[in-house]
Amino acid sequence: MALVDGIALILTTTAIFDYYHHKNLQRLDNTVILVLYFLFIPLTLITKNQDFTLIWTFFFPLFAIITKGQYSGLIHTAVFYSIIFPIVFMGIGEWQNGTWSDKSFLRFALASLLLTYIIFYFKKSHDQVYDKLRGLLTKQKMLSKEMEMLSITDPLTGLYNRRHLQQTFQREFKRARRDGHYFCFFIFDLDHFKEYNDNYGHGQGDIVLCQVTDIFKDCMRRSSDLAFRFGGEEFCGLLVSNNDHDANLLVDNIRRKVEAKNIKHSHNDGRGVLTVSAGIHILHGDTQISFTDLYKATDRALYQAKARGRNCCVNYTTKHEELNT
Repeated sequence: MALVDGIALILTTTAIFDYYHHKNLQRLDNTVILVLYFLFIPLTLITKNQDFTLIWTFFFPLFAIITKGQYSGLIHTAVFYSIIFPIVFMGIGEWQNGTWSDKSFLRFALASLLLTYIIFYFKKSHDQVYDKLRGLLTKQKMLSKEMEMLSITDPLTGLYNRRHLQQTFQREFKRARRDGHYFCFFIFDLDHFKEYNDNYGHGQGDIVLCQVTDIFKDCMRRSSDLAFRFGGEEFCGLLVSNNDHDANLLVDNIRRKVEAKNIKHSHNDGRGVLTVSAGIHILHGDTQISFTDLYKATDRALYQAKARGRNCCVNYTTKHEELNT
């Protein structure tokens, strides 16, 4: 018995060191299950239930089912008892000075099976509750993400809204300064869109806003490019680049694509199609600016674009330098 205990101790100690080295709980479970096989079966044979040592075998299903899972643990328990039960049955009339009887064996077998069932049922119920709880938590996380997305997106176009723009500005501005890149903010809106709604209806106006959004999204292809609907017919964009040309080209590309879409607009200064005007503000270096000041400056550039006849982009400088008309 001392030899069995010594080998079991060595195996258990090895398993613990192995776990600390590999951090593999499954390997630890397998090793401990093997130790229990090696410990309880010889224990049954050697002690012949002296001092009621068979009680120790009740710990096998408890450990196996809880650590290995309900079905895998049940299989291990079935294998264990398929060995233990024949050994115990053969001890009738011999064990405990001949007092081990059929009734003793039956009580042991029934107690073992009943305990196994209780542990199995407990584990199964626990897993079901855990699975339901995990499902509820997953749904809660999904709903939280959906609510978060709803709070920062425009319901009509699916673009980010004004709230998210104000939240994102500082992060992107700091990133551009840290990396020594250019930071660009631009605003564009649809020319004479009030007249469009008055003549074609707000439903058709919503359709046009979605069409312009598709063009906007198609132009803002990089993962770092951020597109927003600021409100009404006004759209905004943030982008960080290693040069000051990308933003100008991108915004003018939006303008040209909207015009090329040939969306009918008979009240747009005689052009006959929908157009957009844009204001651009590009920052570089150690410039410090608040979102409010940035927006006001870019909006002044947009105002200059409208004053110059619309369907153009104006880059904000102290002189309001015009890029495209």
